[in-house]
Amino acid sequence: MPEVMFVVKSFIVSLLIVAALQVKFGERRLEAHTFDLIQSSVEATGLQNIAQGGALFLKNAGASVSGFVSKTFGHDNQSQKAGRLGSLQIKRSAAYEKEQENDEGSEE
Repeated sequence: MPEVMFVVKSFIVSLLIVAALQVKFGERRLEAHTFDLIQSSVEATGLQNIAQGGALFLKNAGASVSGFVSKTFGHDNQSQKAGRLGSLQIKRSAAYEKEQENDEGSEE
């Protein structure tokens, strides 16, 4: 039961705060004045700089990972041809090719 009372009290306090922020001072509401005060504070500017740095870090990390994957797995057509793995070429043995030629010749 104490948990329910905590939720009810928190809800009532939230309603009171929201109602108080709707009071007008001059042409603007208290909510707008509070918003401007928070946005212009030194702490908000610092947090904005931190967020911009984090976004730049994620952008650079994504570009690095993308470049690494491109270099590692390659996107050029020659490395993606069937039967090729990098500079390694997979070919049939001469005996197999000779056998295939003999089989083709015997069918005619």
